[in-house]
Amino acid sequence: LICKQTQMAGLMIDYGFAPQRPFPIGLNEIVDLVSTIGLPPNWFFLGDSSGAGMAVSATFKLSELNGPLPKKLVLMSPWVDVTLENPDIESKKDDDVMMTVERLSGAALDYVGGADPRDPLISPMFGKLAGLPPMLIQMGTADLLYPDCVRFRDKCAQAGVDVQYEEYPEAFHDFMMLSVLPEAKRAIK
Repeated sequence: LICKQTQMAGLMIDYGFAPQRPFPIGLNEIVDLVSTIGLPPNWFFLGDSSGAGMAVSATFKLSELNGPLPKKLVLMSPWVDVTLENPDIESKKDDDVMMTVERLSGAALDYVGGADPRDPLISPMFGKLAGLPPMLIQMGTADLLYPDCVRFRDKCAQAGVDVQYEEYPEAFHDFMMLSVLPEAKRAIK
């Protein structure tokens, strides 16, 4: 649907997921593919939830390796801090019909393994954000990760990153993946 709306080709990267393939396996798979496939100069990353966080982490890693960088990032309901330490998340736990703190905590443990959850390649919130490409962030106000998303948006803006931010009142985590919803239709458009 997104490719059709944008009239752009898309490449879906089937990277390894935890617990079978914890950090850094999936990240390395993305970086290896993007580094070798020969993408056109105007490519960009699009990801939702943990995939959005992974898009930012992959951009960090590609930058470290002097690899090809995306021209833009599209982050839908991004999960950018796996520590879940933001006390404001507690205020959203009853609002989000799609996500729970327990589910996220379990996923974070599976993914992180013995690594530091504050590693920017795991939690981009803790990275050096200056120099990231322009980004579009879409988030619902009922999303459990809404407080982290707002914090990430503000940190990016303070670091001089060009951020376009779209907020959808009362929308839950990853609402844009349910194309029957009016909010999802607006977000995809």
